[in-house]
Parts: sequence; structure tokens; C-alpha cells
Amino acid sequence: MKPLNFVVLPYRDRYFLESYGNAVRDLHMIQAVAGHKDVCGVSVFNRPVTLHERLLLRKSAKVGGLPHGSFPGVNWIDKTDKSPVAPLARRRWVAKAYKRWHEEISALRRSDAVNVLLDFTPLAKIDYNSLGFDVVWYDAIDNFTKHNRFSSSEVDLVKDKYLYVSQNADLITAVSAGALSAFDGSSQRFVLPNGLPRSAEVGIRPCCQDAYDFGFMGFITNKFDVSLIRKLSAMGYRTAIFGQVYDRETAKALASIQGVYLHGAFEYREAAGISTLFKVGLIPYLRSKLHDESPLKLYQYLSWGKPVISSIGYEISSPFIRVYQEASDADLEDLCRISIQEAQDFGMRAEIYASVDDEFKWEFKIAEMIDRVFQIHRKLRQ
Repeated sequence: MKPLNFVVLPYRDRYFLESYGNAVRDLHMIQAVAGHKDVCGVSVFNRPVTLHERLLLRKSAKVGGLPHGSFPGVNWIDKTDKSPVAPLARRRWVAKAYKRWHEEISALRRSDAVNVLLDFTPLAKIDYNSLGFDVVWYDAIDNFTKHNRFSSSEVDLVKDKYLYVSQNADLITAVSAGALSAFDGSSQRFVLPNGLPRSAEVGIRPCCQDAYDFGFMGFITNKFDVSLIRKLSAMGYRTAIFGQVYDRETAKALASIQGVYLHGAFEYREAAGISTLFKVGLIPYLRSKLHDESPLKLYQYLSWGKPVISSIGYEISSPFIRVYQEASDADLEDLCRISIQEAQDFGMRAEIYASVDDEFKWEFKIAEMIDRVFQIHRKLRQ
């Protein structure tokens, strides 16, 4: 049986990895794929860089193709698109950004392997049939059909891409049932929730003596439920928020609340250390704007032995995850009190940590998907 050779079109690429570390789903999956025993090669084709980005020194070609210690054996490919109009179209430009690079992508195939194209891009128009891969796998890393930061025209491009994927991909996975529902057709389709990457630092660490009561780790956008933080402040709790700001108005509103501390962006390798600065993890997303329906931080919080207070229930059923969406103010106070008590009880924290078993880890999830890829390839050859 030939091994697998993967060529990957990521949403977050080598440049994101350089700035934030291995902090997102597609990078987690790439790392797990590269570490699988039946995979002989992984080439990651970065989103082409505009000339505008090069001239402003936002993205250096030296970084784009640089190996990364957490991704041994992964080959990163970096290209420059010299079109002067690319910056004007912004995200919409990405729909056609890969068109001129199809031959280079196809050339990454190997004759001694089963060649798999793994596509994460929600906008890019990729002619799968012309590339000549043995298996095409598409993964929906997010529910982009309702993304709060995509314009209506960008959402329409997503729908076009998903229609094409439905008709032409051999395997489709999605972060949630909601994201998967955007696809139809006869392809094999599976919900593949998020999990913990191989490089994740897990385990119980004692909180610092003056730890915040609550903590949030993630990007700050307008889907953040500011009203919850106001309620926590009114109860006398202190909340720390760690992450890059993508919506200034939301950040301004949070900064105005007493007992709230904004700490800014961080690199993924700092996450476990940052977790010692707060007792209870928060996932406070507005239901009306929710689109990333399997939050990575849920797995992180639990793997550090932290109870979680969340706006909605996700794919994990756990007594240590408490949903506040329909809670009265009195019930919210009880949720907070119980969670703080658990966070201060080492025995309870050990139980929370122990609840994160192997099925939550990416290497186990990817092993199952690799088996499916082999099955699909055998079926396609019949």
C-alpha cells in the first residue's frame, strides 16, 4: 500500500504560525497529518502574498518558506501575486488568487504515493479536477455562511465555493453540524469537532496567588458578549482578557468596565502559562453572531483543569461546563460561585483534567480520517 502525500491549502498559513503559533484548527490538522505513520510528505501552499504586503514588509518571503520546529518535515511554499489591484478587492481577491498557481500545486504530487489535496480555503476557486489528485478532502474550519466578519458579497463567494466542493470533493469534514449542513451531494461528509494538538501543553498548574476570577483567551470581535462581563463586574469579580483585538468598539466597551483587564495578543506557546493567571475559563459569545461552533479554548480550559462558563453548550457534555445563556441573574451568581469553588479545589481540578481523554486529541481524530482517505481511494480505484 502506497503512503499518503498531502498538499494543503490552509486558511491560516505559515505567517499566522509565525505570529501566533499553532493556535488554529487547520494548523492543528496539518501537524497531526504530518506526524501520522502512513504519511510520507506534507506540502503547505500558503495563501499567495500580494505585492502590497511585500512592499509594506508585512510578510517576508524568508518567513513564508521557513521550516518550523513544531512541524517537522512540512514543506512550506510561498508565492507573490504581483497584481496591483489585489489590495483593492481585499478578501474577494482570494477567490481568484490561486488560479495562476495550479500547475505549481499539481507539481507537488508524488508518483510513489497516494496524493491528497486538503483544502481549507472558504473563498478560493480551485479547479480540483485539473490538479490530478487521487483524493480531494475539503475541511470547513468555520461556519463561514454566517460569519460575522464577512460581508454579504464574501458570504456569496463562500456559498459558490461550497456548492463546488459539494459536487467535486471526495471527502468533506466540518467543524460542526451547522457548518456541515451547508454542503450536499454524494461525497462522504463528517462532523469533525476541534481538539487538542500534539504540541498542546496540558496539565494542572497552580494559579498565581492573585489570580483573576475569570479569564478569556481568543480574538476580540463583535461577537463577544460584553453584557456578561458587566454582570461579572457587578458581582465584584475580576476578569482578564487575552487576545488580539479585531473590533475596537468591543475592546473599548470592555476596557470601560471596572475589574476588566485587557492584556492584548499572545503567542500560542504562552497559553499554558497565561492560564495560571485566572481561575475559570470563559466562552462568552453572542448566539446571534456565533459561527465558530467548536471553540478551541473549550478543550484548552478543560485540559488545564479549569471549569468553564459558556454562552451555549457545545459538543462536549461535561458537568464542569456551565451554560449561562438562559440563566437568571441569581442563577448566574450560583454558576459563578460553584465554578470558583471548583477552581480552588485541587481534587476537582484533577477530575476536570482527567475528563479530557484521548478522543479529544488531534492525532486520534486524524488517524480515523486517514483510514477514511484510504477507504475512499480504494473505492475510487474500483
